[in-house]
Amino acid sequence: MNDGKHSELLLLLQHHLCPLVHKSLSDRPSFPLTLRCTRVVFLLLKQFSLELKTESEVFLMLLIRIIGAESSDADPADSPQGHQTRPLWMRVLAMEIMRG
Repeated sequence: MNDGKHSELLLLLQHHLCPLVHKSLSDRPSFPLTLRCTRVVFLLLKQFSLELKTESEVFLMLLIRIIGAESSDADPADSPQGHQTRPLWMRVLAMEIMRG
């Protein structure tokens, strides 16, 4: 199964798609973009977690960080410096991915 096309696909996923999706999920949240990115992350984790171990770990840690983040209703002065608050809908999307 690990023919030339498969390894080329893995290289494209690893060097182009994964960094793009990670950056999109780390930037200022926009619901339509975040929804699509979380769907891509779900597929990557489901279909390529064995081949993309490092990237899978990065996405899982990002999802855990999103879930653990306080909602945007909290007082920004209470959050540590550099710690972005996430909207509640983003936490729900991350929980859906972890559940799946």
